[in-house]
Amino acid sequence: MLSRLTIMWIVFVGVMGFFAGGSFESAFFAPEATAQSSTATGQNTDKAQALEERHQATEEAIAYYNKWLMVFTAVLALATILLGSATVALYRSAEKQIDIARISAQAADESAKAAVATERARMYVNIDANNFADCINTAAAWENTPSIDENPIAASNLPMAKIKFRNYGKTPAIVTEVGLVIFLAGNDPMPVWDVKVVRENIIAPSLTTEEFTEIITGTQMTFKQAKDIRDGRLTLWIAGYCSYDDVFGQRRTHRFLQRFVPVIPRIRYVLQAYDYDHYNKSD
Repeated sequence: MLSRLTIMWIVFVGVMGFFAGGSFESAFFAPEATAQSSTATGQNTDKAQALEERHQATEEAIAYYNKWLMVFTAVLALATILLGSATVALYRSAEKQIDIARISAQAADESAKAAVATERARMYVNIDANNFADCINTAAAWENTPSIDENPIAASNLPMAKIKFRNYGKTPAIVTEVGLVIFLAGNDPMPVWDVKVVRENIIAPSLTTEEFTEIITGTQMTFKQAKDIRDGRLTLWIAGYCSYDDVFGQRRTHRFLQRFVPVIPRIRYVLQAYDYDHYNKSD
């Protein structure tokens, strides 16, 4: 089936053919009229009359042609306008098709990303055990004895935690690096990582990494520091990260930052996630 644009081009070619043929016919008639006028000089009245009639017929034919030429010129102008309109409509249609193709490509890309997000590995921290409460409670018996504030608490009571990372995703994760730290600071923590040796690095879905034991960094904790943590003047922090590759070839990192805070002062404490800088953001 012919498109509208093809039909318009056929009409355009037909009109142009008519215009060219008519112009040829007009050129063919004109010299004959002039020749008849020149020959009429010196002829008898009958021949002059016949020539005049011939000339009159020629003029009428030319007038008739010119009338139809005007009509077809108007048709040609209309066809040109319609052709221009069809071209604009075709351009707009092409733009719409491009937009549809772009939207389809974007939807396909988002669908692929959604599939990756659904199926990929997701590593998250599990803090299985810690002795933070024991550390600060050690100082309770010496609360009114400031003379021992600068003495270190027993090594067995140093802050320590046992940590694993579990794969909560649907596909395996390949662990590339693990860093952990326990430290004392105010409200602006700046962790310095203790990078661990990872022996088992391929973690299947629902399984965990090996257990990592982390002890507070720096000097041994003093009684004064334990008292300050218990009273809220100092904060005990635990932080870490796990970098891993998923089966789609993407490097990802899970980070965590938590602080030891009182739920009931001097009685009950919990580890609470803390949003600071990039330390508690994962990708």
